[in-house]
Amino acid sequence: LNEANNCERFARDFKEIDYVRVPRVYRELTTPRVLTMEFVESFKLTDIKRIEELGLDKKDLAKKTADSFLRQIVETSYFHCDPHPGNLCVDT
Repeated sequence: LNEANNCERFARDFKEIDYVRVPRVYRELTTPRVLTMEFVESFKLTDIKRIEELGLDKKDLAKKTADSFLRQIVETSYFHCDPHPGNLCVDT
């Protein structure tokens, strides 16, 4: 349940940032061994071909990603330590 608490804290820390989306935790379906979260239709931030096909601004995506990490470190002091492509996605 610690992971569920972490998700909810992260969501609270970023509730005012419209470009950061944290999937909702379904507490009623979560157990100490299973974390159940909302499915968010998205694609990996590393899918450059799709980003280009959709005409998204790569510099803007990079800035927003960097800004979110700086906010974690400087403002909230609560850092997401697992920033792999599965955790960094784009939804349009």
